[in-house]
Amino acid sequence: MKNQIVIALYKENIDWINKLPIEKYDIFIYHKNKGVPKEIKKLIDDKKIHYEEINNVGRESHTYIFHILKHLKNLPDKIFFSQAEPFDHIDPAGYATPDFFFKQLDDFFNGKEEFKGYGKKHYIWRQGIGNKTPTMEKLWDDMFDGPLEDHYFNNGGIFGVKKDLILFRSKKFYDYSLKALEHSINPLEGFCFERLWAIIFNKNYKSKF
Repeated sequence: MKNQIVIALYKENIDWINKLPIEKYDIFIYHKNKGVPKEIKKLIDDKKIHYEEINNVGRESHTYIFHILKHLKNLPDKIFFSQAEPFDHIDPAGYATPDFFFKQLDDFFNGKEEFKGYGKKHYIWRQGIGNKTPTMEKLWDDMFDGPLEDHYFNNGGIFGVKKDLILFRSKKFYDYSLKALEHSINPLEGFCFERLWAIIFNKNYKSKF
């Protein structure tokens, strides 16, 4: 089974997909808008990528959990999750090129890391979250044992993860996560999950489900 790239698309230009070596990966694009983007129509028509329109709720976090639940019994060894516009998030030197992004993909798929965040900024979770802190605290209390720690995260919701770390959590855990995200287009929980991926996919943190 090929490794997967999962892309959360809204209105971004997704033409860069055409520069990817499509044959190397299974690519899933989940579109939270109406109408097939013209820049990928041929790829869809030729069945070279998987394309699906889904409800516009929960930010990119909802997209990722949706994919995990849909394919929970048939996951590849590694999956790379990304927004459709990753280029302003991943290169500390500035706005990344597609080639820079493609190298991150290759490095993850060919490397030994089980989880890696690709945001260029490494923050403590409280930074940038402001009045969303009570929402983060509630999610943590609902999902994990022990107190909420001052852990760090990479911004942007762009990361790669191995299958065994995904399967470390139960279906009930992901069902809860999806429900927590689906009540709004832009829920506070979406910002919180961006700060939780490195915890969710870490076996040192025990979940309540």
